[in-house]
Amino acid sequence: MTKARDLADYIATGVSGTELDILDGLTTTTAELNILDGVTATTAELNYTDGVTSAIQTQLNTKGVTAGSSSIVTTGALNSGSITSGFGNIDSGASTITTTGLISGGSLDIDNVLINGTTIGHTDDTDLITLANGLVTVAGEVSMTTLDIGGTNVTSTAAELNILDGVTSTAAELNYNDITTLGTVQASKVVTADANGDVTFPDNDKAIFGAGSDLQIYHDGSDSIISDQGTGDLQLRVNNLRVLNDSGDENLIHADRNSAVRLYFDNALKVETTSYGTLFTGNSKWVDNGKATFGTGDDLQIYHDGSHSYIDDAATGNLRLRGDGLVQILSYSDNETMAYFQKNGAVGLYHDNAEKITTTATGINVTGNVNASGGNLYVGADDSVAGNLILYGAGAGTAEGAEIRLHTSADHDGVIDLWTIDINGDDLRMFTSAGDVAFLAEPDGGVTLKYNNATKFATTATGATITGAVKPTTYQETYIAKSAASTVTCDLATGTHFSVTVSANTTFAFTNPPSSGTSYSFTLIITQHSTAVTLTWPSTVDWAGGAAPDPAGNNEVQAYGFITRDGGTTYYGFLGGTAIA
Repeated sequence: MTKARDLADYIATGVSGTELDILDGLTTTTAELNILDGVTATTAELNYTDGVTSAIQTQLNTKGVTAGSSSIVTTGALNSGSITSGFGNIDSGASTITTTGLISGGSLDIDNVLINGTTIGHTDDTDLITLANGLVTVAGEVSMTTLDIGGTNVTSTAAELNILDGVTSTAAELNYNDITTLGTVQASKVVTADANGDVTFPDNDKAIFGAGSDLQIYHDGSDSIISDQGTGDLQLRVNNLRVLNDSGDENLIHADRNSAVRLYFDNALKVETTSYGTLFTGNSKWVDNGKATFGTGDDLQIYHDGSHSYIDDAATGNLRLRGDGLVQILSYSDNETMAYFQKNGAVGLYHDNAEKITTTATGINVTGNVNASGGNLYVGADDSVAGNLILYGAGAGTAEGAEIRLHTSADHDGVIDLWTIDINGDDLRMFTSAGDVAFLAEPDGGVTLKYNNATKFATTATGATITGAVKPTTYQETYIAKSAASTVTCDLATGTHFSVTVSANTTFAFTNPPSSGTSYSFTLIITQHSTAVTLTWPSTVDWAGGAAPDPAGNNEVQAYGFITRDGGTTYYGFLGGTAIA
């Protein structure tokens, strides 16, 4: 009755007659129907058995997925059997496909893969491949025939790839090897050599050495340059050095260790150092003002300044020309002798290739005249060594001897205004041919002039004594014109005749008269101003008549005479003339 009550309950819940008719003809036993006791499946779920003709499990066991099937649609689990190749698609919806067997097929297209969380492995090692966000880590080895990256096969061998083992360079650093042309230096690239082992630096690319770029080697497009910009020296350290032309068949410089340094011109040796100095082949030329200097202090200098040639001895010692043979000074063309110096012999000086002065064992020989222009002609070495001035005649049988002549001009017609003969201790005497004294000058004494051995003129301590008449052909006095001023000074040592045109009141003064005991006279001519002015005279003037004469009228001329004999203590003054036209 329990089961009947359950059936009544189904009917009560809405089971239709049609639905119950399904049970018509049912041979199921009560025990089989009781199977439904506790069933929670819905009608739709029970309809899944619609069409089942035998035991469901048996049919499932015999229904594998075969080739040609289009799809398996399931919302439960597929726990056994196999899905073979050619089946098609499996759509599990939101359900899980679980199997302990092998999923085998031509390809497996899975949208999302979750394999044991974040690892993929095999039965022996379940974490060979570790998955992370954007990162796949393989713990073991990856073995493959071809590695395709971005559609390009990697053709490098394992041995070639193993070259990278231990490389710590960054990608930027490895890119320095991205070279366009082997053997050519490129900016920010590794320097390489070409197939010939050559390295080429383009124009203005430099090979630089030193922390401060001290040494630079480069070509600027025109010139090749080795530039040493450091503070030290540029050293070439070699046993032997040769500098050749570009074809290697001409010597430019040749330097050997412990030997010579050689300089060439057009492959011809020109300069060579030796153990004793420097050997020149050919000429040695210095430009204007370029000097050949000798001595640590540039003591000796030889040079040409563009106009003149010089041998300068700037040292404290002597400039010496040494020669055991004949030393000559010749003209540039070598056709004229200017001087010569002979060891143990003469020295000769020339003019226009003619010898003029020759030294001898006893003195010198002079051919021609001796002119002491502006200087002195001395006979005797000094005060202690006497010397004679000897003038020989023209030769044996010559009536007259040589003459002493004093001239003031080249044509010999000048007048001797002033000449001096120094007498130091002895008299100066001039004798006639007969041996008579014609002229006598005594130190600290007088001068005597004679005629026919008779004294006619003699100086004394107080003046001069003249024997005979004095007949001057002319008489002259020194004339001095004074400038108009308030005070006019007549310096009596400068002349004997003075003149002045006064322009204002004027005071006169007399200075430097001869010493007392010597009579001295002088004249003064005064031209009066257009307007009368006063004249004031020294108090030492004693005027004739007892008073100074009146000044002349306007523009008139007056002449005054003055005499003193007592050194200017008293001047005797007198009017020589007035209103002189």
